[in-house]
Amino acid sequence: MIVKLNTAVMLIVLAFVFCGNGVKNDLNDENWEYDWEWIVKPEEYEDCFFLNEDLIAVKKSNGKYGIIDSEKGFVFTQEYDAIGKYNEGIVCVQNDGKCFYINLNGEKITDAVFQEVKCFRESQGPVKINGKWGFINRSGQTIIPLIYDDAGSFSEGKAAVKQNKYLEGYMDAWAYINPKGEVVIDFYPYM
Repeated sequence: MIVKLNTAVMLIVLAFVFCGNGVKNDLNDENWEYDWEWIVKPEEYEDCFFLNEDLIAVKKSNGKYGIIDSEKGFVFTQEYDAIGKYNEGIVCVQNDGKCFYINLNGEKITDAVFQEVKCFRESQGPVKINGKWGFINRSGQTIIPLIYDDAGSFSEGKAAVKQNKYLEGYMDAWAYINPKGEVVIDFYPYM
């Protein structure tokens, strides 16, 4: 009940903050004239969240997600099973169990599909195929081979990567790599 109430309140706030054109004719005039145009209508969506300051992901009653631009209406006509993080003009999406990245025109940045994807950062996106992680660039080309058991997004020129059973065949270890795929902080086991 609280979640549905919070969602309804957020939808109403979104509609007024991003979609309204309420104007007052004169500062001394007590008569306000409102010309509200709804972009996010509470009765049409089950949930919503911000992708950035202009884009809003909305969950429709059919369980699919769409993307709305607060100025232009729907940006993409395509619907998705899930929408993830948005960064650097690229959005993580999922359909039929397949993950991929799209740009702000709704186009896939590569024809490849992945088991999982994480947020694009510093022009590189972590992707998982056949249980192994690597990185692609904005053109969809693999730039760091898919050899890791887990990977995080780049931050300040480094990304965390994991290798299972790194030490003595049973301890997993994490390291940091640079954009060239070189280890810059060596693997360290953890229990």
